[in-house]
Amino acid sequence: MNRMNRAEDHAALERLIDRVCRGQPMRKAPGSMYARIMSAVDRREALPVWRRPFSHWPLALRGGFALVCAIAIIASVRLEPWSAPIDWVRSVVAGAALAGTLGHLVVAAAVDAIPVPWLYAAGVGIATMYAGLAGLAFLAHRTLEYPS
Repeated sequence: MNRMNRAEDHAALERLIDRVCRGQPMRKAPGSMYARIMSAVDRREALPVWRRPFSHWPLALRGGFALVCAIAIIASVRLEPWSAPIDWVRSVVAGAALAGTLGHLVVAAAVDAIPVPWLYAAGVGIATMYAGLAGLAFLAHRTLEYPS
């Protein structure tokens, strides 16, 4: 029942706002506005095709661009000369894995040297700072979005 009252109140408020807004007199635009708008439209139409948004390109040009992209993707996946950089990436990843393993050993040794209550205290401190940051973000949002 409460939801229905809220929905009816919302609809009544919406009708009231609509009636008040429609009752307002129409405002006239400044005299120079038409000239400024037309000059902006002319400047935009004078741009070359490749500087316009992709959705405004001619259909044939968009199709050609999609075709060139598809060919480039297929060529980069299937052609043999491209395998050399991939091997280099694999060697870098293997080196990073080795460094990660050594890093885990160092971290494990360091954690074993730290007393457990300190680790708990650090976890609580980090959680407290995180909650404080979330609270500050909420406060900033409410202050900037709904100033009173």
